[in-house]
Amino acid sequence: MAKAVYSDRNIGHYGLGFDYYSHFTSPIRRYPDLIVHRMLKQYAAGIHFRNGMYSVSVLPYIAKQSSVMERSAMEAERTAVKVMQVEYMKRHIGDEFHAVISGVTNFGIFVELTDLLVQGLLHVRDLSDDYYTYDEKQYTLKDDEQGNNTAWRYVRS
Repeated sequence: MAKAVYSDRNIGHYGLGFDYYSHFTSPIRRYPDLIVHRMLKQYAAGIHFRNGMYSVSVLPYIAKQSSVMERSAMEAERTAVKVMQVEYMKRHIGDEFHAVISGVTNFGIFVELTDLLVQGLLHVRDLSDDYYTYDEKQYTLKDDEQGNNTAWRYVRS
């Protein structure tokens, strides 16, 4: 699903099938929540939206800026999580973990540690036991040189 975008226009809610829809949380966690609360307070006080502090000329800017800042905050959160995962895993170099292959490319194998939900790349150059070839159609990395028939494969579910 696409990430929601804040807008000054009522576009309804596709998933719920509503023609009119506004989302806000309470307690207030985001700036758009605060704006909706303030607009509802103005409406309850009988103040027309053209006369209120959140007029048609201001809302498009607030919506766009809120969407940009939410994406920025989301990226910062993802980066912080990755940094903390790396810090944690530095203490476990050489340890063995159960993992699931989440992808295979010509340059390596993407894995996710099942117990820790840490993701990473096992680069082909670090698979020093053999020479591997990538089969794009089969999503497979094979060591066909030694006859061991070892294959790293990602199966789409």
